[in-house]
Amino acid sequence: MSQFSQLIARNAFSQLLLLHGETVTYRPKVGGSYERNAIVERNPPAMFDPAGNVVAPSAMVSFHNDATIGVDPVTLNTGGDRVDIALRNGAKPTTRSVFQVISTDGGVTVLAIR
Repeated sequence: MSQFSQLIARNAFSQLLLLHGETVTYRPKVGGSYERNAIVERNPPAMFDPAGNVVAPSAMVSFHNDATIGVDPVTLNTGGDRVDIALRNGAKPTTRSVFQVISTDGGVTVLAIR
């Protein structure tokens, strides 16, 4: 990771979490759950999957790339991990499936949620 990416990972994303973060519950397929502070982008634009099909995620969720304060991208399981998020501000959180890792760059893991 470059020095710039390290600086962003340590400082910029932490500041975004302070301003715009919300608590979500991450539920790994292997069991258990833990609360993390994350940025939730609701109703993101549709995207293409590797086969060229249009996919419309319910949300994009961004975490620190860290097992203690975020989500470890090495242990992610897009076939079974889930996240409890509210799809509207003020709504009760519901459990949604992680179906794609969008990126793990700059110390931030971005997941597409269905």
